[in-house]
Amino acid sequence: MLGQLNALFKRIGSRTPVYAAVVTLLGLFAGLLGSLYADDIKAAFPFVIGHGSVSRPAALFWGAALMTTVLFFFGQRAGEADRKESETRLDQRSAELSRLIRTLPPSDFLSTFRKIFWDCGNALVETVKSPPDELTPDAIEGAIRIVLFGVATLAQKFDAAAPDVVYASNIMLFRPADTLSGSEGENVRSFLKFSPAETDLQALRGVLVLKRKLSTTTAGGTPPAADDSLIPLALPVPTEIRDQRTGRWKALPGAPMAFSTGGLEAYIDTLTLGAWCRRDGDFPESTAAAIDEYFRSNRARFVRSFISIAIKPLQGDAVGVLNIHRNQPGLLEEKEPVQQFAPLVSPFIFLLIRLLELLQGFSDNLDSKGDSGSPGDAGSG
Repeated sequence: MLGQLNALFKRIGSRTPVYAAVVTLLGLFAGLLGSLYADDIKAAFPFVIGHGSVSRPAALFWGAALMTTVLFFFGQRAGEADRKESETRLDQRSAELSRLIRTLPPSDFLSTFRKIFWDCGNALVETVKSPPDELTPDAIEGAIRIVLFGVATLAQKFDAAAPDVVYASNIMLFRPADTLSGSEGENVRSFLKFSPAETDLQALRGVLVLKRKLSTTTAGGTPPAADDSLIPLALPVPTEIRDQRTGRWKALPGAPMAFSTGGLEAYIDTLTLGAWCRRDGDFPESTAAAIDEYFRSNRARFVRSFISIAIKPLQGDAVGVLNIHRNQPGLLEEKEPVQQFAPLVSPFIFLLIRLLELLQGFSDNLDSKGDSGSPGDAGSG
């Protein structure tokens, strides 16, 4: 009932000057009646209970007084409600502004972005313009590392991280299951991580394999060198992303999930990945335990947070995954990676796609054994 009255008084404009004027005049009218008919009012109800008469002046006086009180009460109540609504809106806008400020890149980011993209674009142009007889896999891989260095530096600048926080990036290439047969399949199985030993490679959609030469760090020097902290690594890509009955994830968090969904996956603390697999994944306990052990080991100390982005052409399926990680938790934690960082890194993805197309021409080199892996992309896997 009270809520309905509040709504009614809102509709009639209880916060307008006209409303305030009506309440004031009604109060003055009650006061006028009280001064003119004081004796009649005193002799009538409620001052005389049971014996007094109900006179017209007394009824008008008490009616005007009561109406003035009611109107004043609901006017004040509506004003208080407006004040609280205004404070709530102000708090929300302050929170939005605070979030926006946190998600914005540093003031000099655009100039840094322009320089990085210029350097990466030149690396592609120089590679494409190379005479066919002079173009080698090493030259293409060097150009890819320049782009990867640019992406890692971009993430570092976007985070406004200190120079001693090391960022790294690498590429995991997709190998369909039907290409993994014989000795090659056994080779891949030897460094397949976070998958039961009895896993049938042919039952998978494929695997993501990381080649050490397609990686670098912000401490990689000039020209950027490969990330020497990487170890052989391959990650399974299941045929189904989720269990159809339970809805739990079948794709490992990170690179396999990003590849399967064609989007971006971000993880601000790799030490939570095992718990995520137990809570949201359709994995055996051995897989979750292996992830916990891996990211708590010394070999994964450089990968404390990461994002994985599908390398996907405008037409067709994804060909791999770009991983960016750093040696501290909280990579892009306050920057909304999907909304803010993904659009910025998109041009670099297309540079990488073109360079990978060139490298695909040297498929024998791409299939070299024992040269893939990354300590951090496992969980990012």
